[in-house]
Amino acid sequence: MHIPDNQPQIRTISLSSPDQLPIKSCPTPTMAGDDGEMDSRGSAEEPFFSVVVPVYNTRQYLTCCIDSIVQQTFVNWEALLIDDGSTDGCGALLDSRSEADSRLRVVHQQNQGLSVARNRGIEMARGQYVVLLDSDDWIEPTMLQQLHSLCDGADMVAFGGWGKKNLYRPSPAVYATGWQYYNAEALQKHTFNFVCTVLRTYRRAFWVDKGITFQPGLVHEDNLFTPLVCHAAERVVVADITAYHYRVQDSGTLHSASNLVLIDIANQLFAHFEQHGEKQTAVIYRYIVHLYQMGFLASTAQTDHTLLRQANHRAWSIAAQHKLRHRINHLVIRTCPPLYRLMHRIGL
Repeated sequence: MHIPDNQPQIRTISLSSPDQLPIKSCPTPTMAGDDGEMDSRGSAEEPFFSVVVPVYNTRQYLTCCIDSIVQQTFVNWEALLIDDGSTDGCGALLDSRSEADSRLRVVHQQNQGLSVARNRGIEMARGQYVVLLDSDDWIEPTMLQQLHSLCDGADMVAFGGWGKKNLYRPSPAVYATGWQYYNAEALQKHTFNFVCTVLRTYRRAFWVDKGITFQPGLVHEDNLFTPLVCHAAERVVVADITAYHYRVQDSGTLHSASNLVLIDIANQLFAHFEQHGEKQTAVIYRYIVHLYQMGFLASTAQTDHTLLRQANHRAWSIAAQHKLRHRINHLVIRTCPPLYRLMHRIGL
């Protein structure tokens, strides 16, 4: 992946539209045609946005998700609804909704995981920009309208969202490169996780040109994807809008990344940035160290030996060089992982 040599420039931006009051619950369903438009919203015109929605056994939330797309004030969109082998009736609901609105394009496939479903939706997309939406989440009705006014050729447009109890609304800015954006924003104390891929819309041509995909079979793929896509991107707009509602579940694959996966992601990130000779590494190295440490915090005495063998300790040592505390933690973990977990519990 190529990082431009030009010096980055930042300028602030503001939205002309007034702030929208947050939706505290799912949008109220409406029938197609209630707003005076034709019941069939399809058009021969290529859509501006392609909303990619992987679906797997989220039947109780799916109507809310689809309604939030259909009720967008900006109508030039398509939605790729990828039924990833659901067994709870999602497939039938998707088929029914697509019959009522031709902009809803449904694909049924055997269960292959979130990354494969996202990749398939992106491959089928025709829009200029790709929006990622999880099937148990929903979006504000003005989201696409507001993003449309800000895209203007940017590789990515970032925005805010609501978690289970928290609000994240970023400060507006424009970055000349995605790597400048990452280094400026990634370590900010956001109440909504910076790595969430759903909090950005992506220019599809940029995605295709760079050969960007989600890694199949990887739990918490966002932790790997976000630094890599930021490293590849050029112009990035950060919008001070809050438009995405993230329904945080108490359990499930999206929130149970194994310690081995965290170690693997840390290894892959270091290999990528070392291979590309990236010089601005302080922020990404801190993140890599964080992943290694989190892997061992989630470990037990029974799995510590496996993790110690899997971790790239040369990479870890290099990434930890920026902070004495990181170097000490690495030494303690290599010597006695349970001691590190004890130190963490007591706040050392």
